[in-house]
Amino acid sequence: MVLVDRPGRDLIAAARAGSASDWTTLLEWLGRELLPLASALSAGSDGADELVSDTLSRVFERLPQLREPDSLLPWARRIMVRQNTDRFRALRRRHVRIDSVRLEAAGPPGHLLDLHQAMARLNANERAVVVLHYWLGLTLDQAAAEIGIPVGTARSRLHAALGKLRVELKERQ
Repeated sequence: MVLVDRPGRDLIAAARAGSASDWTTLLEWLGRELLPLASALSAGSDGADELVSDTLSRVFERLPQLREPDSLLPWARRIMVRQNTDRFRALRRRHVRIDSVRLEAAGPPGHLLDLHQAMARLNANERAVVVLHYWLGLTLDQAAAEIGIPVGTARSRLHAALGKLRVELKERQ
């Protein structure tokens, strides 16, 4: 296994041309880069690995469509966010509850901070903006570009999400 810090144009071109070893190197790098985002987007559920796998599969199918090799990671993140949104919609249609992970809060005994469960209650679009902006540290402009929405829409989703999180977490205190 060859570890790379960031794939260059040559590696991406070789993968596009069908080099199996370069495909493996590229997908391993992307998998490592995408796993933190997948964990955050899946909101504590066990679906992070599956989300990464589905995203890598989609990247594999669509790599020839990538216009600018330097934008590989933002492009793959956008695919992941869309995959997660599609998944969330499918779950909602089937009325499946998303399980959460409970974390002990620092503070008075008996108080629980259940941020993962509160995040799971957000819709996928709101959760994506929160994760990209606060967990990955992207600016709102960058988060909007990653998702492929206007910055005003991202701002609106973030505002709505933060309001829901405040209410949810305040009710739990």
